[in-house]
Amino acid sequence: MPNLTLEYTGNLDIDTQELLLELHQVLFDSKLFEYKHDIKSRAIQFDEFLIGDGHEKNAFIHLKVCVLTGRTTAQLQKLNEALLQTIKDNQAFIHADMLKEIHLSVEVIEMNREIYRKFAFSKS
Repeated sequence: MPNLTLEYTGNLDIDTQELLLELHQVLFDSKLFEYKHDIKSRAIQFDEFLIGDGHEKNAFIHLKVCVLTGRTTAQLQKLNEALLQTIKDNQAFIHADMLKEIHLSVEVIEMNREIYRKFAFSKS
C-alpha cells in the first residue's frame, strides 16, 4: 500500500513512467510506507472529457492516492502537498501545447485498514 492512480486528459502527452517513478520516490521518502515494493501505480488517459466551457485548450492531471487508515491529518496534508509539488516540478514530463491551461489536483483517500485485503503470489 499505497495505490496511486494518475488520471489525465487525452490532449496531454505525459511521460507517465518517469512521472510515476518520481511520485513513487515521494511516497517512499515520506516514511509513511515501509516497503517500496508495496507502492503500486497506474496511469489512465481520458480521451473523452469536458472541462468548464469545453474549450480544447483546457486539460487536467488528477492524482488519486489510496492509503490505509492510521496516519494523522497533518501527515496526509504534507504528503498531498509533496505530491502536488512533484507534479509541478516535473513539467518536463508533461508535453503540451503552451496554450493549454492544465489543472492539477491531488486527492488522498483513506481505506479502512480492517477491511482492506491483499494477496501476492509468485508463479515459477
